[in-house]
Amino acid sequence: MNKLFTLVLIIISSNLLAQPMSPYNIVSSNFKLSWIYPQGNKKEVGKYQKLEFGISLKEEINQQINKFLANNSTGLNPYNPEDISVEMTFISPSFKEKKVYGFYYQDIVRNRITWAQKYTEFNWRVRFSPDEIGRWIFKMKVVVKGKEEALFSAKFKCVTSDSKGIVKRNYKGDETDRYLYLSETKKTFFTKGHNIAHSAYYKLTPEKAERHKKWLKQLADNGGNFFKLELGAQNGLPDWNNYQDYTSKMPQMWEFDKLTEYAQELGLYFILFRHHTEIMKGESWEVSKWENNPYKKGFNLTGRKGYFNNKEVINWQKNALRYIFSRWGYNSSFAFYSYQEMDNWYKDLQKETGYNEKEAIEFVTEWYKQQKDYIKNELNSHQLFINVYATTPDYELNKNSKGFFANSDVIAFHKYGQDKDVNYNDRFDKSVALFKVWNKPVFVEEMGVGGDYLPIYKCDKAIFHNAIWATSFMGTAGTGMTWWWDRGIHDFGYYKSYNAINKFFEGEDLESEKYNPLKWHNTLSTNRATIENYCLINKNATKILGWVHNASHFWSNIPSDCMKELKQNGSFANPYQLEDGVMLGKGGDKKMNFNLKTDAYTNKGVQNIAGKTFEIKGLKARTVFGKKKWYQITYYNTTDNKEVESTKITTNIWGKLKPTYPAKNGTDYSYKIFYLGEGKKAP
Repeated sequence: MNKLFTLVLIIISSNLLAQPMSPYNIVSSNFKLSWIYPQGNKKEVGKYQKLEFGISLKEEINQQINKFLANNSTGLNPYNPEDISVEMTFISPSFKEKKVYGFYYQDIVRNRITWAQKYTEFNWRVRFSPDEIGRWIFKMKVVVKGKEEALFSAKFKCVTSDSKGIVKRNYKGDETDRYLYLSETKKTFFTKGHNIAHSAYYKLTPEKAERHKKWLKQLADNGGNFFKLELGAQNGLPDWNNYQDYTSKMPQMWEFDKLTEYAQELGLYFILFRHHTEIMKGESWEVSKWENNPYKKGFNLTGRKGYFNNKEVINWQKNALRYIFSRWGYNSSFAFYSYQEMDNWYKDLQKETGYNEKEAIEFVTEWYKQQKDYIKNELNSHQLFINVYATTPDYELNKNSKGFFANSDVIAFHKYGQDKDVNYNDRFDKSVALFKVWNKPVFVEEMGVGGDYLPIYKCDKAIFHNAIWATSFMGTAGTGMTWWWDRGIHDFGYYKSYNAINKFFEGEDLESEKYNPLKWHNTLSTNRATIENYCLINKNATKILGWVHNASHFWSNIPSDCMKELKQNGSFANPYQLEDGVMLGKGGDKKMNFNLKTDAYTNKGVQNIAGKTFEIKGLKARTVFGKKKWYQITYYNTTDNKEVESTKITTNIWGKLKPTYPAKNGTDYSYKIFYLGEGKKAP
């Protein structure tokens, strides 16, 4: 054994020595604990950085574990805490205690084609991230069949690091609560990113895992700081194949280790979500579907109700949660835990039970509350909880409802669509309504075009670009999160759009300004608008952040051979092969269904709007005989955030400001407005 990486602790409890030997002949002096990470350092770990111990149990226990893994019936099940539990209690410099559970582990090695198991003496691991500077004490015990068999104790030191900490939210009861912040910097965490949910819809491979890491790096290198990650049947979900034995998922979980560690290295925070397909009829899902659900098969469930209220099923679900949070919960980049599209979790349950929607929501919410309470209280997680519907029911727009939003730290909604008004009406209005009801941070957590419209992404980035800019000014916690990362966003380099957004919001204290969102367009019909404006106005009307765009620069109006072919034929004569092998725009059942009524909202094409004005209301008003109230507006390019032009203007007697669209006539501009003061002339 390499002495550089191994710390053997042989601290024997006198109480333990006085006890009779267990049936498994466990002797504490034969247990080993190895300092695995940080490598080359046995005594210090950075604040919010990973500390990992490897634990080697006595051979008699290993034999019993191997016996179970061979037959799943006799021996010790390393995935069942009632059989064997490795527990470590960390005591901080301020004497706060936190219990962390060990998890059974197999080391993996791979090339780009396949995985293979790699020998490790230390098949148990404990992962932890200290959150206080100073000297820590940790105590480890091993419990076999309810009997404490070994006890270790030692110390390490937590030192400063470059970590920005974990994601937190405000609870002040005002506009401050719209935004998140980071525990170490205390600065606003304005999220910029999209879904990079997985690298394989049906089967993870080493090659696909590498592609996933590449997507993360592209996001991080271009101003992104946030993404959504699926813990799914095809990747790291431990209990999917067998609710009692997670061994078959060791290669995928090892890949999940590497991916989540890489996210932390890149400074990316993420939502970890469970997919609704776990409980749905599998009409279009090869792996993750109700028919393959391990609890349905293992407990011979005749319906979904048992998945949510069978006590034995729930106990095993908690075992899986314990494993998930023991293996990945330490990671400071793991910001949110989520169950996705809850209406898809309960809609088939409704058919089976006859529940109405309210009854179904409240029934599944009780199950969710058990899951959440276990994660928060027993597993001591730092993660916030976020939930979302595919289509938000009216029930969740009632402050007195007892559904998922009432039991979430952060709330979200999904809204796909390519129609002209999807940002202005649907996404904006829902963002405002949800915050008004719940006073919690809101995410537009999935958006993008409908599946048949994916070829649009090959022709132009406008629909993606406009969506992330518009949603940034809806009072949400960050940019809206496009779903189609693997069907256009990364293939065509559109993720580079985050660079300018990142620079625009850099240094902005969104919390203390207490911003409110506002929208405006220049016609009665959003489908005929040529100017749309979205902005955030602070409480004192002294600062405005915004984005204004030429609304006629809409995907169906953009003059290009690519778009012309798409609108005429609904597909491409020469389909484009995406990086993962999918053919984009190949026609057939994937043919785009172009709708002249909703997609071709104007027959004039892209129009010149230079010199036209737009409005911002709710500012400091000029009185009839009083002094003028002066503001300065500075426009920025949305490709590089470079200043375009700046001018001083005054409000009218209604408190409206009417800036002029820049003479350069670009497709869109971000802007910042500051109050200068009052007077006959501009200060």
